[in-house]
Amino acid sequence: MEHENSIRKRVQALKSFYTNLVIYAVVCVACIVIWVSMGGGPFWPIWVIFGCGLSAVLQGVTLGQIPQLHEFLPFLSPDWEEEQVKKMSKKEKSSETSSPTEKHFEVLASSHKEKPKQNKKKTPKH
Repeated sequence: MEHENSIRKRVQALKSFYTNLVIYAVVCVACIVIWVSMGGGPFWPIWVIFGCGLSAVLQGVTLGQIPQLHEFLPFLSPDWEEEQVKKMSKKEKSSETSSPTEKHFEVLASSHKEKPKQNKKKTPKH
């Protein structure tokens, strides 16, 4: 049942994405028609097109519709949050299961860093 609910949520998100794409297209075309009917001039609809395009790309990446960008922006993938929770939980469990002496040595190792050697100036011999 849970699996079916997650599939339904995914389908609803995809439907929302495709609906938004249609709305973006209509808004961009309407802006271009208004621009043409006003006699042209500087092409101001580019800002609307840019904003709608950026929104569509980010929404598409979040839904996994543009998978190549997940390599560069992994936090936008739908599973990223769950992967991070699992990873952090695993780290906490491993730190809880380590013995007190192991923790003590870890603390000592992290606090004891090699101090840089001081350069003594050599005085030239005459």
